[in-house]
Amino acid sequence: MSPVSSHTGYLPRNVEALAQKFYCAIGTPLADRLRVALILGDWATIASCKVSPKNYTSSQAYYLDATAAAFLKKFSAFPTGPEPRKAAALANWREGESQCYKTNERLAPYLEGSTHPDYDVDVANHLVGIRKIVASILGRAPAMEHLCPRHGPGATFSDLSERSTIADKMGNSASFTTSACWFLPDWYGTAWGREASAANVYPSRVRGNRFTTAPKDALKDRPIAAEPSINIFYQLGLGREVRHRLKGRGNDLDVAAEIHRQVACEASISGSYATLDLSNASDTLAYSLVRLLLEPDWFALFSDLRSPFTRMSRRDTGSLVGRKVGDGDHWVKLEKFSSMGNGFTFELETLIFYAITEYATSVALGDSAWVGPTRVFGDDILCDSRAAEHVTALLRFLGFRLNTDKSFVGGPFRESCGGDFWAGRPVRPYFLKEPLDEPQQLIACANGIRRLGQDLFGGIGPLAGVWFSLQDQLPSRVRRCRGPSGLGDIVVHDDEVTWSWTSSSRTKIQAYVPVDNRRVALEDYAPGIVHACGLYGAEVSLGYLIPRASVTGHDVRRVFPHSSDWLPKPYIRRGGSQGYPPKPAGPTGPTYVASRVVRSGSLQMATTKGGAKAP
Repeated sequence: MSPVSSHTGYLPRNVEALAQKFYCAIGTPLADRLRVALILGDWATIASCKVSPKNYTSSQAYYLDATAAAFLKKFSAFPTGPEPRKAAALANWREGESQCYKTNERLAPYLEGSTHPDYDVDVANHLVGIRKIVASILGRAPAMEHLCPRHGPGATFSDLSERSTIADKMGNSASFTTSACWFLPDWYGTAWGREASAANVYPSRVRGNRFTTAPKDALKDRPIAAEPSINIFYQLGLGREVRHRLKGRGNDLDVAAEIHRQVACEASISGSYATLDLSNASDTLAYSLVRLLLEPDWFALFSDLRSPFTRMSRRDTGSLVGRKVGDGDHWVKLEKFSSMGNGFTFELETLIFYAITEYATSVALGDSAWVGPTRVFGDDILCDSRAAEHVTALLRFLGFRLNTDKSFVGGPFRESCGGDFWAGRPVRPYFLKEPLDEPQQLIACANGIRRLGQDLFGGIGPLAGVWFSLQDQLPSRVRRCRGPSGLGDIVVHDDEVTWSWTSSSRTKIQAYVPVDNRRVALEDYAPGIVHACGLYGAEVSLGYLIPRASVTGHDVRRVFPHSSDWLPKPYIRRGGSQGYPPKPAGPTGPTYVASRVVRSGSLQMATTKGGAKAP
């Protein structure tokens, strides 16, 4: 069933019925209140419901209430409507700009020097200490020609999300900011630049990025920015370079999320680490702070590629841009250094938060033994619990605000990188995110409910009715696709005795897999663009490109069930693919083949990991 328009104020009927069963199965007083709110259509109560582990003494009581509160929190078709969520995102963005303005004013004396009347020697010494840590990680800045720029998967200032494949980006007129003009000679030497020049398609200069939003939860969207295409091409290269330097310091961002979850789990038992989370971190990274903490050569690179302005338009903000702030498109000068959507923001904020935390910990603990290394992943911070107060105070002075709902210093609870733990027990609730219109969405929800039952009750338990109701909505042919959890959401997870083996030899299992994709034909593009796409990592040998979110059809097929128990199988693949292959369809779990690609001259060595190969 298709979801009812959000303007009618209703959930899809099958989702509403499922939520009713879910709240009844949880059975706590909070779940009962949410069930009544659902009957009355009191969406504000459901969307704003919060549960804090600080108010509980039992992991089971907390887990049950947290699960009830979270179930519809991130549902994409929640009846709050898109306009209020966009309004909340815009308000959040403006609040971040106001906070950055205050930070820039507070740090201005330290840019001017000791002659400024508000200059404080102690504060200046702290800034110098943080700057030394940043410098020790980064070393000397790379030359422009040594950066490895690349295209990202998303929209840019000049490329809308509907047409954002690599071929589209290289076929359209590129865009850049004035300060990024120094990168144009290098850009013209790339395959992209050469093809644009041959086709007489020249880049256009713009003042900065454009404001847009992305879904976050039922109450608000997330403010992001679409950067000029040449800027983000080099921003991603610069972010990759910073990532490499952080790895040399022992902070490997490619595997940091899993390490954070493991450390948070252990800290929920020992209490040794505090887990700190910042509110609106990317939008509160002030310009003056970055200028104070980076050496001139690095700051020049970052500053030349950042966007100094953001364009607000009716297309991106809807009716939120009105007469109070200008009737049409207008530009806002930024107080922040960079925002989400910028290709180096994540690495830059990780670097700065790491240096701040490391410095504050060294001041707090001195030469005494630390519990372990400082760990930072974006705005997720793990630090010695004894230093948490010093870290928090320094972050606050430098313009950041602690998210007290998600930061934990004492007690049995820790949260980091999507992992919630109470005294070593995983207590992460389940979030229903997508409408239940298609079989693959029903399978994913059924598997999520089964995992939740295992964590809550040691088995499906009271959630059995919810689990079976989801399966009842599946066509019988799809319902029979049962297999191990390691296959991800192409099968319904169940006990081994029910697995859908296709023969007595038990070599293959029936699964509901993606079999058709939306495709972009390469014959519509110039040969030079097709050649450049291959150089930048797009698979062009089949004559088409597959854009993001491209799956258009599923079917029951036979797959190998090897997924969690696997051995590396090296193979050689020719060509220029970079990074990782696209993630398989399905909201959770490895579905097909995940391979880490390692460069080896003109060839690439890939190690194939779990997941059945696509048929």
